[in-house]
Amino acid sequence: MKRKKDTLENPLKQANFVAHWVPGPFNNLVSSFYEKAETIREFWKVIKQCNRVVDYSTNKRAFTRAQEIEIGTKAFKEFVMKVKSGVNMRKGPFAYFNGIVNKLMNDLYFDADFMDNLN
Repeated sequence: MKRKKDTLENPLKQANFVAHWVPGPFNNLVSSFYEKAETIREFWKVIKQCNRVVDYSTNKRAFTRAQEIEIGTKAFKEFVMKVKSGVNMRKGPFAYFNGIVNKLMNDLYFDADFMDNLN
């Protein structure tokens, strides 16, 4: 009987870790529905890209990290509801999620209670 050689590459191909810059609460929520680390990372990238710079001299963004997490979890919950209802995503799930995040960020940017609570 031949034995397989244990190489360092074999276990690493099976490892599925999420990047350190994806926040834990968001990772926990998304990993309930998607198991691939790459997919979870892409959903978080959408949130980061939608958070626009409002002051270029200081590179200040519209929302803080805590607000990004709050918006991300709200948007992902809405995304899951839409997926479960069978909505047609012509341009793909990330584009659809991008639309949800953009709309939510536009609405919440002008919501004084939201902007004051998490700053």
